[in-house]
Amino acid sequence: MKVTCLVVMFSALAALPALGDDQTKARKQLDRITAMASDLTGRRVVGITMSDLLNVKRPELVKRRVQSNLNYGCLFLAHQLIATGMTDQELAEQLKRGENIFDVANARNIDWKQVLAEAKKLNGKVDRHLFEYFFDSRDDRKRDNDDGYSVVKDSVKADDNVSAEAIDAAADAYKRARDMAMQRPGRHPEQGLNPADELQFRRDHARENAPKPSDVGMNTTPH
Repeated sequence: MKVTCLVVMFSALAALPALGDDQTKARKQLDRITAMASDLTGRRVVGITMSDLLNVKRPELVKRRVQSNLNYGCLFLAHQLIATGMTDQELAEQLKRGENIFDVANARNIDWKQVLAEAKKLNGKVDRHLFEYFFDSRDDRKRDNDDGYSVVKDSVKADDNVSAEAIDAAADAYKRARDMAMQRPGRHPEQGLNPADELQFRRDHARENAPKPSDVGMNTTPH
């Protein structure tokens, strides 16, 4: 019996570093989601892609963001929590009490390996959609109209909670997607970015002291 207990205990202890590693990797992917949404162009793309992946209408995503002050990375984690059986009300109440969503996730024993896999999937789809947007933005602009979506209202203070490293990685992904789209045959000059989006694309928030992500749009976080 003692031997069995020791084996179980040591197995559990050995699993702890792996769990921590999965959480660290998952948080990095979630930070990337937030960074990709740090300007108007990326925010539109992330919103559409997340809406399609989660099968949740974009206005509902924005409503949840504004009510709970969640950046897009944390919003994605919130939906992973809800997928485990946590209710919207339970999560909203805990966040309202000032609890950190990552602490909530750990208290719920969330599977960080699963979160990591799903966040990677979303980031991959965001990269693909970003390329498609730069190649031809007309479908996304029609989608904005159909959804009644305003990108400048899709902003919360928590959008500022992203590292310079994640912002730099997002800027590199933007440039890579745009350059690939520009080189693809069939792209028309009128397709792609309007002047306002072009300005946002060129900005490097970390290097040029550009406005914080929440300053890009209208701050709608409840007081």
